[in-house]
Amino acid sequence: MFKTKVGLSILFVFVFAFLFSQEMDTIRFGYRTGGKIDSLDFTNAYPLSVFPGGGLNIYNNYLDLENLYNMNGLMNFVSPSPYSKLKFSALPHLGFSYSFGSGGIQFVHFDFQQKVNKTLVNLNFNRSSSNGFMRNSAFLKNDFKARIRRDGNYVDVKIDAFYNNKDVRLNGGFTNDTFLDLQGLEFLPVLYDNANSFFKISEFELSNFFHSERDSILIDKRKIGFQTLHRYNSLSRVFTNDVKLSYYNYDSIATNDQYRFASILNGAGLYFKNKQVFFNVLINHKYWDYQNLGRHLDTSEINLASDFRFKTNKIELSNKFNFNFVGAGKERSNVSHLTFTSSGLSLNLGFDFSQMWPLAFQRRYYSNSYNLKITDYQLQTKIKLNFWGCLSLKN
Repeated sequence: MFKTKVGLSILFVFVFAFLFSQEMDTIRFGYRTGGKIDSLDFTNAYPLSVFPGGGLNIYNNYLDLENLYNMNGLMNFVSPSPYSKLKFSALPHLGFSYSFGSGGIQFVHFDFQQKVNKTLVNLNFNRSSSNGFMRNSAFLKNDFKARIRRDGNYVDVKIDAFYNNKDVRLNGGFTNDTFLDLQGLEFLPVLYDNANSFFKISEFELSNFFHSERDSILIDKRKIGFQTLHRYNSLSRVFTNDVKLSYYNYDSIATNDQYRFASILNGAGLYFKNKQVFFNVLINHKYWDYQNLGRHLDTSEINLASDFRFKTNKIELSNKFNFNFVGAGKERSNVSHLTFTSSGLSLNLGFDFSQMWPLAFQRRYYSNSYNLKITDYQLQTKIKLNFWGCLSLKN
């Protein structure tokens, strides 16, 4: 009886792993949450430094031209949280890792995957914290992501959601390093003893794919149907400081800057999908609202959007297009990406083109130290071409 159950379980895992292998990774027996033993601390952690928040995160090279395109100065205003590729597991899989060090350094990682009936659930949580290497340099970061997929008889449901917050102390750097060799970093005087930045961002996205095929679990079956898209996101930041300012806008001692940006999008259109291709065309209505210490901006937009993806064993091609009709002055963007992989060779080619108005934060921003307002702004054109390759040589 025991051998029969084991055999059925193995068959169950094999069948569903085959069905979903084209769209996601399958968790196999040798999978390890933290990777190899000698790389555990690097898989779910990152090297710390004396920079705010403990490090530069992905921006670890100030000479990289990527920094110019992404505008590092706006990272506190627009901070996307990318999703990892979906993972499939027929049985409940729970991953956990924890590492710590001196100075209160802690890295916690948790992930969960399971397919129940026709519903696949992926959860991921990361937390990092430290007391910092200098005075007033502690930080705490939390990042949670949830991805849910459900295949139904007449409708498939896709849910992606995340929440991220960052509580970062900002000391402004040393004011005197004369006794650095004698005292150590943690005892040197800094510019700000109590400055603090608290930032949070969240997003929830729901997509419904309506179709007429009852056996929708077979992803290689062709589907043509109606799609709806619903997305809500918000971000906010609060900055506090108690240093005395010679120039200020509303208080000479107590700084309490804050802003909030939120948007809601609803769209509908048609889609086509088979084993290798996904393509949709949607009409989206978007409303966004920006609040900044009594300053207010909001607008409604209507956009045409499309998403194309093609994938084989060696080639992945994607293209996303967006064009504004109403509310955003004919904004447009197109993002293309091509990947080729074969026998240890990996080539990636990307091309981005956009014509966009300045962000709400760039148009108007008010704080205790700044009062910025652009009254005459124009469409900003950006063109980005990138290419990189990798060749793996094995004996």
